[in-house]
Amino acid sequence: MQNKKFYNQLVIGGAQLGMRYIGNNQIFRKKKEIEKIFKLGKKFGINKVDTAIAYGKSERNIGANKERKKMFVITKFDLKNFNEENISLFDFLKKKIENSLKKLMVSKINILLIHRYIDLKKYNNKLINALKKLNKMGYFHEAGISIYNPNELKFSLKHRYLKNIQIPFNIIDYRWLDPKIISLIKKKKVKIHVRSIFLKGLLINEKSSPKKFNLIMSKIHSKFNNYILKFNKKNKLELCISYVKSFNWIKYYIIGFNSLEEYKEILKEANKSKKLHKKDIITIMKDMKSIIKDRKILSPNLWTN
Repeated sequence: MQNKKFYNQLVIGGAQLGMRYIGNNQIFRKKKEIEKIFKLGKKFGINKVDTAIAYGKSERNIGANKERKKMFVITKFDLKNFNEENISLFDFLKKKIENSLKKLMVSKINILLIHRYIDLKKYNNKLINALKKLNKMGYFHEAGISIYNPNELKFSLKHRYLKNIQIPFNIIDYRWLDPKIISLIKKKKVKIHVRSIFLKGLLINEKSSPKKFNLIMSKIHSKFNNYILKFNKKNKLELCISYVKSFNWIKYYIIGFNSLEEYKEILKEANKSKKLHKKDIITIMKDMKSIIKDRKILSPNLWTN
């Protein structure tokens, strides 16, 4: 029997649908494969997709696919090329969103996220006011932001208007488990979206990793092998899914994959995996804190080979 509630929380990661994002991914070049991804998702009750203007051809590929009809769409924008001397922030943003709507072939975006924390930090209330105005004009339902660390979370939560916060979170990322942070999330009643559940596949495959992290990843995978036996899990994939399923403050889980076959395997394990016990989570957190001293490994955007 399928866990319908959990499948309803799963979101198809759109980065790999528009560019080579994970490994040697070629999904974005195959329209029929994208169609199969959405079709299979619907069978499992998955009707959400997360994308961004910055994800290459992702928005266009999603919009051009007939299976994307009635999908719940989350997309992100950035202000990289914005120049106040040439255009107002409101007009710049309006054009960006209108372009996304056209590519996605939807009349309204479900959740619109600020893609770069630096944009919120720089334009602050000016950006929020522009979003509020566009929201009233009917361009999107809810707003939010994509961030990388707890400090960015604290600042973002000062804006009550941002009801959705997307964060990187997985079995090795202990940064978010500070009781004060979790208490703040619950108090503000924001919807937390988690990405990087498999850390670009490094947590489920002993593939090449950034050179400076090779030794650390070797220790992590050694721990994972012990956890699989100790917690009665089939493999690393089930272990990683079981872990993130264990937190009730998470609203949506964005899943990345390198192929249709990998996607199928994730859906299969998502159904079977059971939450971990609190004592097991504490054990994992202590282990990861002792192994990971350089926190850069927790943020792929900071990786350098």
